[in-house]
Amino acid sequence: MWWCRTAGSTTNASTGVYVGWAAPTLAGNAMYLNGGPGLVTSNSQPILRGNLFYRNTGFGIRNDTPARVVGARYQAWGHPSGPYHPSRNSLGLGDRVSDGVDFDPWLRVAGITIPGHQPPRALVVEPVGR
Repeated sequence: MWWCRTAGSTTNASTGVYVGWAAPTLAGNAMYLNGGPGLVTSNSQPILRGNLFYRNTGFGIRNDTPARVVGARYQAWGHPSGPYHPSRNSLGLGDRVSDGVDFDPWLRVAGITIPGHQPPRALVVEPVGR
């Protein structure tokens, strides 16, 4: 299955987006406030372009098959310090990422606002890497 989701949002779901055995393009989406991960991948390598992962439970991105690395560079993680990963970015205060997620460099956000019942708006300042 090949598909593209552009400039949408997922919120208040158990999992924002699940991708299994596919390589869809996800561009300009906001995956936020989900009761589970913003994105779960299994045997997949989605193409991610400029998405926002913000305040998801557990993970921003959870890769269930870390041997197939998910390219997640230039995403926004809800905090300028980037996503949290216990060994690769332990000071990150944004959504957590699992093993098998290539997140560096990321987009630094200066602030996120969530107007009533609308997708969050992030002010992207610049790409940041370590």
